[in-house]
Amino acid sequence: MSMEPKTYVVCVAATRTGVVFVHKKRPAWQAGYFNFPGGKIESGETPSQAAAREFDEECLVQSEPHDWSYIGEIVGDDADGVPGRPYCVYIMRARFVLRRQPDSGTDEHVGIHSLSYIFRHRGQYVANVPVIVAAIIARCKVSLDYRVESQPDYHLETEEAVN
Repeated sequence: MSMEPKTYVVCVAATRTGVVFVHKKRPAWQAGYFNFPGGKIESGETPSQAAAREFDEECLVQSEPHDWSYIGEIVGDDADGVPGRPYCVYIMRARFVLRRQPDSGTDEHVGIHSLSYIFRHRGQYVANVPVIVAAIIARCKVSLDYRVESQPDYHLETEEAVN
C-alpha cells in the first residue's frame, strides 16, 4: 500500500538586490537556518494557491496564484524523518519583482539577501537551498556582478524583469 506524499511549496521571490529568505525558528530541524518562505500545501490547494497564501502569511505580501510559476519539484521518501513516507516540494517562483522590503507575518525574521551572502554562511541554510537555487538558475537569466571584494553576487531576474 502506497502512502500519499506530503506536499509542500517553497516560494522564491527576487528583488533588485537579492532574494527573500526567512531565518527560521521552526520546525526544529530548520531552526537557526535560512530557508525560502513556504510550507504545507493544504487539502484542495494547488501549488500556486499555496505559494500565494504562504508568502502572504510569512512575508505580508499579497499575491495571486497566477503570480507564481512552477520551476520544479524535490521528491523524497522520508517526510518528517520517517523512512518510506513520501514527500514532494513544489518550487514556485514569483512572476513579479518585489518593490519593497517584506515584513514578517510571524516571529521569524524575513530578509532580502544576495545568494553570495547566503552561501558565504555555509552550514546556516537548509540543505535544500542549493538544490532550489540550481533549479532556478536553470530556468532564469543569471548575471554575475563582481564586486570590489571579488565575491560574485548572483542576481536572479524574473522573465518580466528581463523582457
